[in-house]
Amino acid sequence: YRIRKNQVNSSDGVVAVSCNYRDVAMNEATVKIKSEVVYLGIDMSTKSDSLLDGLINDQVSLFRDKFSIIAVYAGTLGDAYDMDLLLDAANFVKESDLSVGFIVAGNGPRYKDFESKGGSIDNLLFLGLLPAKQLASLYSYCDVGLMTYVPGSTVAMPVKLFDYLAAGLAILNCLGRDVGDITVLEGVGLNYKASNINDFIEKLQVFSDDRGLLNSCKAASKNIAQKYEVNSQYSLFRSFIESYER
Repeated sequence: YRIRKNQVNSSDGVVAVSCNYRDVAMNEATVKIKSEVVYLGIDMSTKSDSLLDGLINDQVSLFRDKFSIIAVYAGTLGDAYDMDLLLDAANFVKESDLSVGFIVAGNGPRYKDFESKGGSIDNLLFLGLLPAKQLASLYSYCDVGLMTYVPGSTVAMPVKLFDYLAAGLAILNCLGRDVGDITVLEGVGLNYKASNINDFIEKLQVFSDDRGLLNSCKAASKNIAQKYEVNSQYSLFRSFIESYER
């Protein structure tokens, strides 16, 4: 904390990757300095996507046809990302009339749990670790991008969000801060209470019952993706630097 405070107060300006991080830094400022938020974003102009491998593509295609909506999580399979919620939700949905399929891809400490669960229930398709270039192809089969985190997470603006937006997915998110605001204000999805499986399932039910809302969120995601493209974001950084006297 002392280092951060000293760095802020010895700087001419602060650039942060989220409003929340910027606010934390600026609270340390004892002198008046300028600040800017530049999100990490996604580089869609140079993004080279690959098709899913043949066998995986067939699996995903067949899985897609079984359910009304498909919710996807791709990323680290670790406890900080509330893997218990995902596993419990798959069980809950299996026992209900909700036609939701879960696709999970990634690697991490909970890999074996998903491998085991994916082989025992028909509404969870576990793909393991996929090459990053194949994720866009995977997302094209999906409807809802899952942003699952445990309560108290300090994450403010996950890079995963930008990938979901670029793919035109509706967002189901439990974080506050920047991503929580964007989810609601930009109309790209719904927020649920972290680790609250009832709220999580209820929001999935909303998407399943209200196709108009689901399609509206998906369209909004696609529309605002350009706003978070790196060229748009990094131009803010350039303008910020150029605002200082040479």
